[in-house]
Amino acid sequence: MLEHHPDPNFSHTTGGIGVSEFQREMYKRKVISFAIPFTYDVILPRNRYAVEVKTAHRSINGTKKGTVSYSHTWSFTKSQMRDGAYDYAVCYGLDYNDEVDVVYTIPQKYILHRLKDCQTNKLTIPLNPDRPETIKRKEKFKPCLNNFNMFTYDNKGTYTHHMNKLTRELMQYKSKLTNNIQEEILRRWNKGQTRSKIMEELNLTYHIVSNHIKTLHKEGKIKMGPNNKNLKYVYPKGNVNRGTNKGKLITDKYITDRVRKLWRKGHTRQEMCVLLGVGAHRMGKICRKMTLPVRNPFRIKSIGIGKRNDA
Repeated sequence: MLEHHPDPNFSHTTGGIGVSEFQREMYKRKVISFAIPFTYDVILPRNRYAVEVKTAHRSINGTKKGTVSYSHTWSFTKSQMRDGAYDYAVCYGLDYNDEVDVVYTIPQKYILHRLKDCQTNKLTIPLNPDRPETIKRKEKFKPCLNNFNMFTYDNKGTYTHHMNKLTRELMQYKSKLTNNIQEEILRRWNKGQTRSKIMEELNLTYHIVSNHIKTLHKEGKIKMGPNNKNLKYVYPKGNVNRGTNKGKLITDKYITDRVRKLWRKGHTRQEMCVLLGVGAHRMGKICRKMTLPVRNPFRIKSIGIGKRNDA
């Protein structure tokens, strides 16, 4: 038996589509459901399970390399953020034709935990993530995807146990993921893999891998120094050659000697930056210490590099 919302036009609204879809799923599982216009949308009277049904159309996040990424965002009111207002939020994501893209069944306890420090009270899940960090966020909610089994439990203890277990999985996902990523990075680092190789194999961005390496370095699990075989992909600012000898540790004395020789040959500061593989800021600092002028007097434009021979 299905009970429809008292508003006859409700089923044609965005929210009504979600409620109708949820009641259809309950009907397939022979679970009685009633739609009610209270804080939550549907009650399952046999066990008095309260369900909030949220519905949202897909939105465009942006385009990257010719592909478009989408996501769904569900908003929660203040009354829906009260502890114990309902058991689960069933979040339907619709496409532009009002067809169901995805549906997530998320415990209210996790929603309160996730949104307690947010000012917007909005939950966003990517539909077709194009970045590693958004892929991980989508995988986080994989246990909630198309999951309606808990509503068939007649035993209240089993129902509560499943809800608490799912809530813990969602809350602990980030810390477990961080630990797993750091273990993989450390294992590959100890094998001598470069940062680029780690990024490629783990499908992570430079920013994510760098932050984890810094954390492992602070914890003393990763050592960095001139003799480290991974150093050529760890660039201490201003102290590592980025040119043809990329990764070789170079000192100010080495650069000063090379600058002096190249300067006498008529090279400009820009040319020396390229030849030595150092940044313009550092080159300018070294030239100021050597009291070198901005323009090289040994450079003769009409002839090229080198001092003019009047003979």
